[in-house]
Amino acid sequence: MNLDVPTGAGKIMAYLMRSLLVPVSLAFLVAASARAENWPQWRGPYYNGSTYETKLPVQWSKTENVAWVTPLPGASSATPAVWEDSVYVASPDEQKNLLLLCLDRQTGKVRWQKVVSSGDVQKGRNNMTAPSPAIDGKRVVVLFGTGDLAAYDFSGQELWKRNLAKDYGRFAIKWIYGSSPMVYRSRLFVQVLQQNTCPADYTEALDAQPTRESFLLCLDPETGKEIWRCLRPTDALEEAQEAYSTPIPSVRRQGTEILVAGADYVTAHAFKTGEELWRCGGLNVRRENSWRLVPTPLVAGGMIIACGPRRDPVIAIKDGGDGLVTDTHIAWRYKEFASDCVTPLFFAFKVFVLDGDHQMYDLHHHHADGQQGSSLRHELWDVCQANENDQLFRY
Repeated sequence: MNLDVPTGAGKIMAYLMRSLLVPVSLAFLVAASARAENWPQWRGPYYNGSTYETKLPVQWSKTENVAWVTPLPGASSATPAVWEDSVYVASPDEQKNLLLLCLDRQTGKVRWQKVVSSGDVQKGRNNMTAPSPAIDGKRVVVLFGTGDLAAYDFSGQELWKRNLAKDYGRFAIKWIYGSSPMVYRSRLFVQVLQQNTCPADYTEALDAQPTRESFLLCLDPETGKEIWRCLRPTDALEEAQEAYSTPIPSVRRQGTEILVAGADYVTAHAFKTGEELWRCGGLNVRRENSWRLVPTPLVAGGMIIACGPRRDPVIAIKDGGDGLVTDTHIAWRYKEFASDCVTPLFFAFKVFVLDGDHQMYDLHHHHADGQQGSSLRHELWDVCQANENDQLFRY
């Protein structure tokens, strides 16, 4: 497929709007059709930030191409999840309750609002509602930084609820837990990459447990019961043990893997058992003790794309490894415009990376040297600024 700059930019912009901070109102962009593709979870329908929707708006503002605006109870960094004619979003309220809301996709009217739990905490620019909801076609699952995990049917009836912090300890993450749940093939996955010892200034995470374990958890989305839990050890130091990324699936000839990025490594885990199959370093080569990881990994044409922390290089890992593959499976590194917080996307056989200076680059993921960014470069400052006044729009 030929991806010209205007069309590619439009799709990227649509993705970015799903990724921006969602303060205190929800809005949608004007769409060309009444029935659009579902966006069931943080990374979208294909786990890579892309959609096959067309005729999406390339430009928008608070008034241009706005279909509706709906006030929300509070600020949230969560991405809305869209299923058929409903939009699901997490939000706190002034009483520090943690909410799940269902809105009508066409009008923005609130269909129902549920108090899932309480205990919201604000820290920096984050709070307990950072994880995005996830939908498997039968239910919507919501997770909060308090460890509260719950599932609801589409009418708002609670199906099950549990608290992961009670089972495994509070999440020891400096700027509050931000990984989203991921649903894939009738399984629900939750990763927790955290400090082994909770620092004293992580007040919201302090409890009776002196140490913590990082892990990947697989649950039955129908019941919330644990299927397996795989510990995820690391030799990373202090805050570098933490990650805000989300697990994603990778389908291989040998079977499906679940990929986890953070704590200085990318690891692949067996879908059925959670067993670690391989791990690759190279994300924090200087072993800085404060270099936490934010971006989610990406599967792109047989490669695993991962952004290092604090603008360490973007690396491409050849799939199909076994054991420690740092020295054998890194295909290329891209150093010039790496990302610190923004997750890359894969579309039309290209990997797009947004760096912290509001510039977008596309990388041809098959280039061996990894240093060839194309001429696609867009200044995105105005786009990012459009959502800074406590509103989320439908365009």
